Amino acid sequence: MTSRLHLEHKTPAVSRNALLVSFERHLRAERKDPDTIAHYVGASQQFLDYCTQERLPAVENVTREHVEMWLEALHERYRPHTVRNRYIGLRIFYKWLAEEGEIAKNPMARIKPPSVEESPKDVVTQENMAKVLAMLEKAKRWRDCALIALLYDTGMRTGELADLRTEHVNLYTGVIFLMKTKAGRIRTVHLSPKGIRYVDRYHRRPRADEEYLLNGPRGKLTRSGIYWAVRRAFEEAGVPGTIGGHDLRHTSASHVAEAGLMGESDAMALYGWSDPDMYRHYSAQARAKAALDAHARSSPLERLPNPAGRS
Repeated sequence: MTSRLHLEHKTPAVSRNALLVSFERHLRAERKDPDTIAHYVGASQQFLDYCTQERLPAVENVTREHVEMWLEALHERYRPHTVRNRYIGLRIFYKWLAEEGEIAKNPMARIKPPSVEESPKDVVTQENMAKVLAMLEKAKRWRDCALIALLYDTGMRTGELADLRTEHVNLYTGVIFLMKTKAGRIRTVHLSPKGIRYVDRYHRRPRADEEYLLNGPRGKLTRSGIYWAVRRAFEEAGVPGTIGGHDLRHTSASHVAEAGLMGESDAMALYGWSDPDMYRHYSAQARAKAALDAHARSSPLERLPNPAGRS
């Protein structure tokens, strides 16, 4: 008689693929961002491929130990942040399987998220931000001026900027409606008068695709196009580090926190965060700098009194 374990190992791959297809449909029905869908489905697919490769049980019979084996294998190949992201994608998949009644027990219910050590981000100084914009303005590279100003001034994500339509930007008030956000909800941000000037200067000439705010050589600018435009500008200006679009989001949040003129709830609304931990994550370097400055003003060693008779 063929054992049950053997039958589990021989579960047809099509059944696993069918679950992934249904999972993707579920995420689309919830109006998740396309990048989020790709991330969740991709992480789940990677785990199922690992199960096939290692001859582990079918989806409904996977245990906590099997998931931990996979996470351990990921740690040997990827950085901690990547492993944590894959964990999150698979956790959403198994949560959905449990809600759909496809599994009797969620193997990830008691697995804690992999720990991630905080690493310094490439936060650009105010001096270097001004330097880059001055360089682009001198060269009359108005599109790149507008692009960098939008990312830095509003803190929007590169994907949100790539999908930003001209009709959703009011150059009289500076109000911008972000229709395609990571959370799937419309978010409103504000562009300063200086940023409006950059966008207005860029829009004076015809563009390849005037439906979208920013264009590349062949029309709508992509996320990749935004990344390389930012990176090229900062490299040409001699700014240290590998600066991309997401680094400008970190820079924006860090400078806002450092100025101390915006509260946590306002910052969460502006940057589209639903978890207060995200505010603390993005503003970590600003808080560290503030702590160092505070110490410089109140160093216990410097405040010791001089011994009698010593200058």
